[in-house]
Amino acid sequence: MATVVSSKRLTQEEEASEVRLIVIDFGAVAFPFLEGQCIGVVPPGKRSDSRPRGLRIYSIASARDGEEPGTSTMALFVKRVIGSRPDGSVFRGVASNWLCDLRPGDRIEVVGPFGETFLLPDDPEAELLMIGTGTGRAPFRGFLQRRLRTAPNALGRQHMFFGTRTPQMFPTLESLLSNPEFLPTRELTYSQTAGWDREYVQDRMRQRGGSLATMLRNEHLHIYICGSRGLEQGVDMALAEISQEHGINWPALRQLNRSGIFGGSNS
Repeated sequence: MATVVSSKRLTQEEEASEVRLIVIDFGAVAFPFLEGQCIGVVPPGKRSDSRPRGLRIYSIASARDGEEPGTSTMALFVKRVIGSRPDGSVFRGVASNWLCDLRPGDRIEVVGPFGETFLLPDDPEAELLMIGTGTGRAPFRGFLQRRLRTAPNALGRQHMFFGTRTPQMFPTLESLLSNPEFLPTRELTYSQTAGWDREYVQDRMRQRGGSLATMLRNEHLHIYICGSRGLEQGVDMALAEISQEHGINWPALRQLNRSGIFGGSNS
C-alpha cells in the first residue's frame, strides 16, 4: 500500500489533455525498483460483469532512490483519458481518471515492479542519445534524475529527440529536474498542432543528420529509445539512412548499441 503525497497538473489548464505528476510514498515498506520499470495498480470497483477490474500498468518516473533522494517515494506520469465512441457517447478511462482524482492522503494498492530496466553506463564520458515519444517521458525523467545524482559532473553530453502531439503535452524538463544546467539539448517535434507542419521524431533526425553522424562516430555514445510501439523501427530506418549518407556502418554500430535500446510501457 502507498499513500499519495502530491498530485500536480503538468499540462496547461486550457489544454484539453491533462497530464499529472503523482507522487506516492511506501512509508516503512521497502519497494525496490530500477529506472525504466513499471508498476501495476488495480482501480476500485468491479466491471459490468461483476468481475474485479484488471491490473493497469504505469511507467515509473523517478530514480531508484526515490522522488526525493533517500526516500521511499515514487512519481508517476498519468494522462487522464477521456474520449468519444463512434456513436458519439463519451467514455472515461477507469484507471487514469481514478488516479488523476486522487488527493494527498489517499491510499492505493501497488503491484510490481515489472519490465525492462533503463540503466546508465558507468562511463562518465558516455554521450547519451535519447529518442522518445509521449509514453517515454516517464522513464527518461527517472533516467536523467539518476545521472544527475550519481554523476553530476559527467563529461559526456546528453541529447534528446522527443515527439508529442502538441507543445503543451510535453511538460518542461526544467520543472522536473532540480538542476537546469544538467538538461539535455532537446529537439521537440509536434504532430497535431495548428499552424505547425506535422513532424515526427524521425523527420527531425533526418534534418539533423550531420550532427547525428558526428554522435554516431563517438565510441562513447549510448542510444536509448523509449515510447510508443513501432518507434524503434522508424528510428532505425532514419539512423540507417543517415549512416549510409555519411559513410557509417549502421548495422555493426546498431549491434554494439543493442543492449541500450528498450521499448516503453504505457504511462
